[in-house]
Amino acid sequence: MIAVLPGSRVALAAAVLWAAGCSCPQVRIEKYFPRDTACGAVRHFQLAMDLAMWSEAAACLTSEQEEIGSWKLWALSDMRAGELGDFSLRQVVGEVYWVAEEPSTAAGRAVVAVLSRPAPGVDQLYRLALRKRDGLWSIDLDATFTLNV
Repeated sequence: MIAVLPGSRVALAAAVLWAAGCSCPQVRIEKYFPRDTACGAVRHFQLAMDLAMWSEAAACLTSEQEEIGSWKLWALSDMRAGELGDFSLRQVVGEVYWVAEEPSTAAGRAVVAVLSRPAPGVDQLYRLALRKRDGLWSIDLDATFTLNV
């Protein structure tokens, strides 16, 4: 039992909120959107970004140029990019409302088309390149930027 001075409702409320926050289970995104399909990987990434689960979102990205870690993804998520129509990654990913996989010609590679509404009145089509490694799909940043230039 937590000892609270009489009339200290703020302290009691803070203790209850702290205890409730400590007991909340972590969301397992793979339960809802497994990365065993290309479209599932895109939705997995979208939900991880929405929930600010940066390490989970970073695990969905791959790049030949450099490693994308959770801190780097967090830092880059609000920066506007010319390749994304001068919108940020958070704006584009957070507002995706349609996802469809295009027919693939290469094994272990896929292209997923997504429609996003990154700003009011703006509907934008983006093509995401994905690569399969060890049974899991990841968004290939280098190929994705090349597709959208």
